[in-house]
Amino acid sequence: MEIKRLWANWDILLRLRTTQPVHLLKDYFGAQLAFLLAWIGFYCKALTALAPIALICIPLSDKLIFPLKGDHGPRKEQMLGFSIILVIWGQLAADLWAREQAWLVSHWDILAEEGNSQQRFGFHGDLQPSRIDGNMMERFYPLWKRRAWQTLSNLTLMLFCVLVFLCTSLWVELFGQDMDYRFAFAMYSQITILEVIHTSVITCLVEKENHKLQSQHYESLLMKQCIFRMANSYSPFLHLLLMQKDCGEEGCVALLRYQLKMTLACKIGFLILRVVFMSTMVKVLIWIRGIDAANGASCAERQRSYGKFEVMEQIEVMLQSVTALGFVLLFGSVEPLLVPICLLVFLVNALTTAVFLTDCTRRPFPRRMAGIGKWSEALNLLSIVGVITNGVLTVYYGESFHGTDNTARLAGLFLYCMLAVIIRWVTEAILPLEDESRKLLEARRRRVLQVLTQRATEGMTGVYLGLQRLPGTAKHAEAVAAGSWAELGHRME
Repeated sequence: MEIKRLWANWDILLRLRTTQPVHLLKDYFGAQLAFLLAWIGFYCKALTALAPIALICIPLSDKLIFPLKGDHGPRKEQMLGFSIILVIWGQLAADLWAREQAWLVSHWDILAEEGNSQQRFGFHGDLQPSRIDGNMMERFYPLWKRRAWQTLSNLTLMLFCVLVFLCTSLWVELFGQDMDYRFAFAMYSQITILEVIHTSVITCLVEKENHKLQSQHYESLLMKQCIFRMANSYSPFLHLLLMQKDCGEEGCVALLRYQLKMTLACKIGFLILRVVFMSTMVKVLIWIRGIDAANGASCAERQRSYGKFEVMEQIEVMLQSVTALGFVLLFGSVEPLLVPICLLVFLVNALTTAVFLTDCTRRPFPRRMAGIGKWSEALNLLSIVGVITNGVLTVYYGESFHGTDNTARLAGLFLYCMLAVIIRWVTEAILPLEDESRKLLEARRRRVLQVLTQRATEGMTGVYLGLQRLPGTAKHAEAVAAGSWAELGHRME
């Protein structure tokens, strides 16, 4: 398979290759999944550009940069500088992705509203006369039932978020000052277990909501998963910063750096172990059933032993990368080393996803979607929270605000947020979202459609609509110009 040769191989990870055959992926897996994979590949490139800058900010020794309370991280003065770099990089990356996404939408000729009218396969309801056309019968589901299930799913989401906070507080109280690798492993185990339980429960509740359109079902599931995943992934580390006690001799910032690096390292190990386990299980099943390639079995026959890769699996792939990116946006100013580690997470996630789609799962149903959809809103929210978090870290732990009162720190936080807004305006002015190549592509497509319509009209009427007129009567030309197609058909008879 050409996709497997170009995409699903370990050469991507060993050579740090970030390019993906997005056009082949779109033709085989559909536009919806292709956009998600294109986003992962794009941010691999963006993180590759940021990684050298982050490595420069990492101190080489205690002689060059003074440690912070015994920690070998960047000193306090560097937090403000690298946080501003993160704000600029985040906005540039978002704008560049918006341009690339718009170009792919135009290149693949996808309408903005396309995909919003696809009815979901699992929708059920009572047959009633359609509100659009009374001659048709259409299925309707009572609105009060959907609202009731939506309320229940939202309350369940809130309960899971409260459970995260309670579990985090419990682990902090149990470990106290001994927050070493065991605490990091316990926290990552808590995050993973709660993610699995929440995914199972929310999937059933969203299914009970019984959305009629596929886009509504997808967006409801996506937003609930994003909200919980962000609370589950980031609240333990925000708790370390807010408690301000029992952090040991090195301080809460040093402890935060250590726990962040250990968490991302556990994420990388989990992604690799998962794909190794799944691929091994698939090979064992194929061998037991005797449908491997050596026995002459086709690809379609082997895929009977594969797993599925539907909506929830696609959301899970994106969440692995989005949460890793969130660690950089929220805590990158505290530990610049998170940038190259996050890059490794993106590369491993891209490779393991490729292996899953080609060797472990059945081909998903191809769906069309104009871009990454609601993921843009989630990423925008994550960038806003990242600005606020970095601003709080800067004014609370930065050397410039050492010994100042809360009024000065609030003023500094306000000025930091205003600086982020100004940076956003400047980047949008320098790098507009409208791409000239996209405009040229759309203009050429419109011209092709215009010429094809013109030639088709010529074939039906025998009248040339350009500057010169081919054989045909003047009456025909007058009828075409007036738009009287009924009169034209009568005259042609």
